[in-house]
Amino acid sequence: MSKQVDKQEAYLTLAKIAKIVRAKDITKGTDLSQKIYKFFIDSRLCKEKSCFIPLKGEKNDGHLYIEDALKRGASAYLTQYKVFKKKKINFANGLVVKDTYQALCDIASYNFKKHVKQSIAITGSYGKTTTKFLAGAILKRLNIPHYVPEGNLNGKYGTPLALANLLYDTDIAVLEYATSSFGEIKIQLNVASPDVRVLLGVSAAHTEFLRNLEGVIKAKGEIFEGGNKHVLPLDLYEGYYSYLNGKVLTFGYTPSSHMQILETTLTEEGTKVVLRFTPENRTFRTVLKFYNERIGENLSAVALAFYLLGIDLEKTIKAASSFTPPEGRGNLEHYTFAQKRITVINESYNANPGSLKNALSTFAKIPTRKDVVKIAVVGKMAELGDLEDRYHEEVAKFADQLDIDVLIFYGQPQYQISERGQYTDTVDEAKELVKKIIREKDSEEFLLMAKASNSQQAWRVWEDFTPV
Repeated sequence: MSKQVDKQEAYLTLAKIAKIVRAKDITKGTDLSQKIYKFFIDSRLCKEKSCFIPLKGEKNDGHLYIEDALKRGASAYLTQYKVFKKKKINFANGLVVKDTYQALCDIASYNFKKHVKQSIAITGSYGKTTTKFLAGAILKRLNIPHYVPEGNLNGKYGTPLALANLLYDTDIAVLEYATSSFGEIKIQLNVASPDVRVLLGVSAAHTEFLRNLEGVIKAKGEIFEGGNKHVLPLDLYEGYYSYLNGKVLTFGYTPSSHMQILETTLTEEGTKVVLRFTPENRTFRTVLKFYNERIGENLSAVALAFYLLGIDLEKTIKAASSFTPPEGRGNLEHYTFAQKRITVINESYNANPGSLKNALSTFAKIPTRKDVVKIAVVGKMAELGDLEDRYHEEVAKFADQLDIDVLIFYGQPQYQISERGQYTDTVDEAKELVKKIIREKDSEEFLLMAKASNSQQAWRVWEDFTPV
């Protein structure tokens, strides 16, 4: 295994960057010996010894913020040739390039080829970020040098930015390839072609841009193009058969899967998972200290991907017990309100029909004492296009069948089809309704979950509670 250098000591000189991006010109007063330790595409985040890369979007042009980036401490910047000529940008330490987005991708691709020994890319309609961080937690526990991009850096802009900032050697990089349009995963593959490609579940997400579920399936399938080591659910294998080459491992709930999920049980300690690797008839058990009915799928995907990279299955699955999910993806938080105890299952980070149904089903099955009141707050799902009404109605009907004491919906009129739920227009109204219910219910303890698309700010439901 390689030894990681101190991240704070990893840098590129401006001269090296100029060579990587094939700079067409250099602004007056530029010091090519400048050391760059970080790249940003948001001027507000810039700091000393960083380089600002302004991107031109449909509605905004990052070139308007070059001066702001420099005032905030950026040591250098890139600019597109046409903009440089037209606006006569003449700040020192500027590299003039044909296209700043391509320059960002070039830096990312250079770092990926130079610093990464092996890599995994994960895509799917749900669970990508959780799976990525699960993989990172396991690699950390196994003491394997690795790179897992912070936050949800993915997609056309996030993936190259994440790799532009990978300036040190690492044994395994675990990347997340998101898409909301056709061809977006291909762009990420051109930047970084991973050794193992992982597809998680597919459901209706971003159908506003991908038209329908068939469009989502096609767009996600781009992950397999050009690869020869693949991991995916067994029930998707037939649909993607023509995309697959080389070694293919599947996971699922039947013995036909390479990794069979024998058990995913919610206990007071967390989620118990039992897996069987069918080619070798080996069974593995672990308990993860949070609640997620689908975590067996996430763990199976990671274990198989690592197996393809030569990491022992037993070590992988044993190390998974150290994982706690990132904020907003099922992590447990504890509060008090009105002198009552509230345990929050924070599922506030985004939602689509598949992830929302999973979260609700998991929540309903969490074992509790009889006097604990379960409250589920469900907000609007965004980017569903013409299918928006249908999917919100489906979720409402699905929730009605679950063993949840109180259902509250907000932000989408179609939710009112629910026979058991209460409806509000806004998250503020939902928050006040939750507080009213907690005050009035004859119980001292509550279990609360809220989930919606990011724009719906589901986390605000408990913002008035006192952390314990």
